[in-house]
Amino acid sequence: TDLQDPWNLVRLALGSLAGEPWRIKKALACPSEASRLRTLPDGVTWWEQYQRTQNYDDFKRSMPFRPNTTNNSIDLVLVGDENEISRVLHLEEIVSHMEAFLCLRVALRAEAMDIGAWAQPRASADGCEQAGAHLLLARP
Repeated sequence: TDLQDPWNLVRLALGSLAGEPWRIKKALACPSEASRLRTLPDGVTWWEQYQRTQNYDDFKRSMPFRPNTTNNSIDLVLVGDENEISRVLHLEEIVSHMEAFLCLRVALRAEAMDIGAWAQPRASADGCEQAGAHLLLARP
């Protein structure tokens, strides 16, 4: 195997999918058709980039629990400015990756949750807006 070929490294990172749920196998069966590679930074090789990542087996070992759910689904709720979140994140890709790795249905809530005074917003040390997680989780 050529360790300079990025798609060979993707297959290596996936490891054995024996015993994994069918959704994961389906999502990861043809990575070159389902995903596209990022641009390789100047001065590094694909192998060096690979060594900086976590493979799927490591991911499974470091996640000792499955999210507690009664209906085998997770509702993903955006908190904050929906336009800004959509500008910096590929939400559809995040949802599909969550479904594949958690083996649960993930539903993106249609409306973002605005952060009002009730969430006690404040600025973090790096200038980003923060809110009390316990207040956000208590909100319907």
